[in-house]
Amino acid sequence: MASLSVEFLRLLREDPAFREEVRRQVLTDELLALPGQMAVLAQQVAALVEAQRRTEERVDGLAQQMAVLTQRVDGLAQQVTALAQQVAALAEAQRQTQQEVGRLARMEGERPGLLRPVVPRASGLQLGGPDGHAL
Repeated sequence: MASLSVEFLRLLREDPAFREEVRRQVLTDELLALPGQMAVLAQQVAALVEAQRRTEERVDGLAQQMAVLTQRVDGLAQQVTALAQQVAALAEAQRQTQQEVGRLARMEGERPGLLRPVVPRASGLQLGGPDGHAL
């Protein structure tokens, strides 16, 4: 019996065809298919790794674009705030002008001809906004 097992082990070591036949007899079809399946799996994993690398590059690019857009939106928000303040100042100036025109109209109604000497002088004036620039 010992010589049979010694011979069997020698054949396994030295005879590749014998070793392959023993493998087919001992292992199930599923186990025999594992090396091929592992090769396919390794290829799929490599493809996924490459796809992940590309995705990370795209995400990095998008993050950079998002940072630029955030800065631009912040700048626009500051401009809108400044414009809103200017509009409020203009609205206040308009309100004051309307009050003054109303006051002058009442004065003219009470004393006709009162404003005639002022009108020619006022026509040569340049009107300006709160910052001194022409409207």
